[in-house]
Amino acid sequence: MRPIPRPVAVLPVLLVLSSCATRLPVRSAAGPFRVQAGNGALYLKPPDASPVLFSELLERQYHFDLLDGFVDLTGGMRLHILQATLHPGTRPDLDDAFFRLVRRRNRELRLVRVARDEGQAPPKAGPAALTVGEVDRLDRYVRLFFLSKFVKAAGEPVRSGLILWARTPEEMAQRTALLHRNPDASCTRRCVEFPGLVTVEPQVLVFANGSPRYVTLGATVRSILQAAHAPAEPPSLQVSRLHLGQLKPVVWNSPPEILSLPLFAGDRIDW
Repeated sequence: MRPIPRPVAVLPVLLVLSSCATRLPVRSAAGPFRVQAGNGALYLKPPDASPVLFSELLERQYHFDLLDGFVDLTGGMRLHILQATLHPGTRPDLDDAFFRLVRRRNRELRLVRVARDEGQAPPKAGPAALTVGEVDRLDRYVRLFFLSKFVKAAGEPVRSGLILWARTPEEMAQRTALLHRNPDASCTRRCVEFPGLVTVEPQVLVFANGSPRYVTLGATVRSILQAAHAPAEPPSLQVSRLHLGQLKPVVWNSPPEILSLPLFAGDRIDW
């Protein structure tokens, strides 16, 4: 009679296999983004999700709400400030200035001034950076209100924009709702306001034929081609978008479909 294997020896083998399995690299979906047409509208289907209307892409990605005038700030974005007075009293000339939101190690948010064109030195006139405020390490969500939706308080300047931060999406939704109910509330904690007459335009960083370029949030593939004086429908046009940290191609059936695709930070357009 053959001896029965001892079952206790199987357990270590299973543990080793399980341990090895957990160390395998996680790969993103292999498929591309796909532009789809249906019911008179255009959709973008991500590699592992349901199709999304072109008109809803910015809301899904950045909670971009043009009617209420707010957008969530993420990596690859900067702010274009016009007719600005950010510090009462000092009144620096920041008209037509560009700032990138940076989180410092001491948990402080700063608006760091950058040049209009990527790769150039920022202008020497005016402050190099503006302190937004101390931010807890758990404050991961930052929202910019960029339209003049605020009531003038007695003795105070018109507030045309502000930045809020929060720890969770739920807290951000609560703070946003509170601001809508009481638009003339003072900005005293975990926020910064833009006093005076100011327009704050959010921009995203994309790459056109390999060159970095900031465009206004809401710009499309057509916008990039027009700004570069390129053909309206280049036969060699290629568009790529980040998915789980990897660039994936965007494919479409007919050239006009891709031209109205809203751009995200990190997009690449080549022709």
